[in-house]
Amino acid sequence: MDLRELRAALERWSERGLIEPEQARAIDDFETIDAEPELAAVAAGAPSDAAPRWDASGVLAYAGVLVAFGAVLALYLTVFPDSAAVMRVGVAVAMAAIAAALGALAARLPGGGRIADALGLSFALLVGGAALVAFDAAGWLEGDREGLRQNSQLRASLALSAVAMGGAAWASLRWLRSPLSAAPLALASIALLGVIAWWIANPSDDDTGRSPVVVMTYAGYALALLAVLRPLPAALGVEGSARGWFTLAALGAANITALMLAAEFGGAHEGLLLAHAVVQLAVAVWRGGRSWLALGALSLYEYVAIVVFRTFEGAVAAIVVLPLIGLGTAFGALAGQRVGDALRALGRSRGGGGV
Repeated sequence: MDLRELRAALERWSERGLIEPEQARAIDDFETIDAEPELAAVAAGAPSDAAPRWDASGVLAYAGVLVAFGAVLALYLTVFPDSAAVMRVGVAVAMAAIAAALGALAARLPGGGRIADALGLSFALLVGGAALVAFDAAGWLEGDREGLRQNSQLRASLALSAVAMGGAAWASLRWLRSPLSAAPLALASIALLGVIAWWIANPSDDDTGRSPVVVMTYAGYALALLAVLRPLPAALGVEGSARGWFTLAALGAANITALMLAAEFGGAHEGLLLAHAVVQLAVAVWRGGRSWLALGALSLYEYVAIVVFRTFEGAVAAIVVLPLIGLGTAFGALAGQRVGDALRALGRSRGGGGV
């Protein structure tokens, strides 16, 4: 039995309840050490952002569940907004409960892990949405620049909704074994820290200001770095492919907020966006990880785009120059790779024909 067959068997035995998930992971790690050097490095602690293996059935399973989730959400947004508050809250809670029940059922079915994974993600998002619906029905989402009490209610509702979504994501990780749920766990953590910063920095105004966005930016980078260094406790379930989704969500959120700061405030924030790109690329070289590499490259080109548009003051010339820069560097990287391959091949041929 090769490593892939073993992992499929372990997943099947775990889904059937024959062994505990912790035992399955321990066996996988043990066998990986004797398999391939690259996989052994991962088992020894090297980071891996690898998402679950994709095939036709896996793509259809994920896509089908997420399309159903989107359809139900669209139905709720179009049909129920004008309903009574009790009806809206009841429907939101019912959708979350149905997602949890279906996820628990799918987790027990042979080969149902992917469906449970997508349903776990849906459950976490629906719980966060249900909390917001409940606070909206209670009138807590109505911020008022002159009402400190209402502003406190607004912040409290957002903070508690983030806690609810994070708790649901943790439950999905633990009981539905949904690696995708690590993404809303990271997003909920970042949102909670941002709301707390907003509460502290600007308690009497519903204008968020700059401070919460800065906090969310560096909270995202910090959480992603924690995932790379692996100090996150196993009790959270943030390991394996879940660690990749957690890292991707944290870096993605940080990228968005860093771009907002650079575009809105310019100055030092533009330079920081470039620094973020350099640090992410350095981490990708140091520890590996496709999330760090992809988001670092994206941050770099966001910085270039901002500089180009500010230089040309948003003129049509910027729209022409920016694609030329992007395509030029892309083809330049390809040419550099070809030259590097040729030089390495030349070095090997000379070394082999010498001694």
